[in-house]
Amino acid sequence: AAAPPARTAPSALTAPPMLTAPFELTVPSVLTALRDALLGTVVATEVVKALLAIGTPLSGSVVGYDPTTASVTRTAAVARPDCGCRDR
Repeated sequence: AAAPPARTAPSALTAPPMLTAPFELTVPSVLTALRDALLGTVVATEVVKALLAIGTPLSGSVVGYDPTTASVTRTAAVARPDCGCRDR
């Protein structure tokens, strides 16, 4: 197997690397606030939808936003078979 790429120290304009499966994404610090605001809005919208019992919930999904390309991804999330959360 190939060795993972070497990590470099973040510059003043780059947020520390954030590990996001299945790839590593580095977001410039000037865009992290935009990413966080968008994802915060998505969470708030999900709360309102749940309270009003409207729309299709995003439960069972992981939503990601890459502000460098303005792309939103939705990935199905399934608990591992050995996870204790399955017993609840």
